[in-house]
Amino acid sequence: MTWWRRSRVEQPLALKPGDPLTRRIPSLERAFATELTGSMSLNIRGAFLAGGAAIALLLVAQFSAAWLDDGHWEFPDIWDIVMQTLLVVTAIAFALSVLLSVWAVWPRRGFAPALRQRIEKMNTGDRKGEAALLLTMLDSLRVANERKSRWIRLASLPFVVAVLGTVGQSLIFAWKAELVDPPRDGKAEPVEVDDTTGLPSREDQLLLARRYAPRVWLHHSERFGPLDPSAFISGSELQWRKRRSDSRVAARGRVAAERLGRHCETAPGGCYEFSGFQARELTRPFAKGPRPEGVRPRHGFALNLDNALHGGQSRRDPDVPVYYEFRKAGDELLATYWFSYGHSAPHTGGAVGAALGDKLSHEGDWENVDVALALDGSTPRAVYFYGHGAPTRRTWEQLELNGDHPVVYSALDSHASYSEGGTTKVCGDLGSSDDIRDQGFRWDTWKGADTLRPARDEPWFGYGGAWGAAKTAQGQTGPLGPSKWKLPARIEPTELAPGKCH
Repeated sequence: MTWWRRSRVEQPLALKPGDPLTRRIPSLERAFATELTGSMSLNIRGAFLAGGAAIALLLVAQFSAAWLDDGHWEFPDIWDIVMQTLLVVTAIAFALSVLLSVWAVWPRRGFAPALRQRIEKMNTGDRKGEAALLLTMLDSLRVANERKSRWIRLASLPFVVAVLGTVGQSLIFAWKAELVDPPRDGKAEPVEVDDTTGLPSREDQLLLARRYAPRVWLHHSERFGPLDPSAFISGSELQWRKRRSDSRVAARGRVAAERLGRHCETAPGGCYEFSGFQARELTRPFAKGPRPEGVRPRHGFALNLDNALHGGQSRRDPDVPVYYEFRKAGDELLATYWFSYGHSAPHTGGAVGAALGDKLSHEGDWENVDVALALDGSTPRAVYFYGHGAPTRRTWEQLELNGDHPVVYSALDSHASYSEGGTTKVCGDLGSSDDIRDQGFRWDTWKGADTLRPARDEPWFGYGGAWGAAKTAQGQTGPLGPSKWKLPARIEPTELAPGKCH
């Protein structure tokens, strides 16, 4: 505390007035003028400190009104308490700085009486008395300036604390603040109704689905095997994802599949909702399409899967359901087969590849192929293989077949579908990876009493959130699952030229 005590002066100057002092009156006048200028400087500094602290206090009050009163912003977990604590500390510190600064510069006893006395002594020619009075005035002003300076330094301490608190609030606000999702103004979208015009009967659909169900070859080094969607849901926490945080809607192990899908309104408890937005609506973060008005691009529902389930279930003869649905596209009847996985990652190498893998890896993975039939279902024509983006068409004559079952090669870890084994380079804005396929583990999707199921009968069908955790980028966020937004309205196949990136 020496910074506080070292300038403290309790006693007058030791210099005593006498005859020699009368000859130094001009010097004393100059010293007094210097101290007077210093006093004015201290007053200005104190006034600026008080004014700055007062303005800052008003800004803090305005910020607290914008944050605490109208409820447009929120902070996750303990950060809300931290922000409120910093707000109180900052406001108190600025107020204390104002009080101390005002106290430091508040006008006290002036020099008017002493000046009158000096004039009287000058009129009577009392040079010794004039010098003694001038010395007393100088000494009094010096002591006052020292005390004023001490109070201004003291007032600077809470000001510095308040500034640091304000900087801390700004950083937390920029890092953690989230806009509050306003309650929905209006009703949810109407419930989806299936258009079955021209489609085979349910019995015929099952027969066709079993007849043309694919054989899937998983790579021998596959890390993320198939995962039953029911196990996926039961092992997930349902969240409403925001830009930097999330709000839990249903705890892990308590998510009800029937409250997710397109007919969730008939389920006990109704649809899962957040701010009036329902899980059956297109709310996946980063999803393109007809999102409900008011849902911000990075906000939406997400099923955050337990990391222990990323590996999926058995890769050897996996007993995991495969889901099918039928639709018409032009002059073809398409039988879509859905495969569910617990995780997806591109196959990359090296440090650059590892960084790319982090950017494109995500929980959950729904892959599919379309078997194209004649409109009456009588003749198979082709298969559409969905790798990355637009599907690749292979005619029935170009396919590897196991009886009537087309063979599908699932790429290592990314699960992109291909018609043959080998390696295909996949290029994108962030870099390139390799889709590697071989005959590692065989998955005959038609085997088993209940392995082929109509997708549209599942309670989770039509869930519009992410199957997997939502992160800060599109490629790191879980995908959409089977729903009206997942399949393209028109099939526009692409052909991969030799030696080119997919």
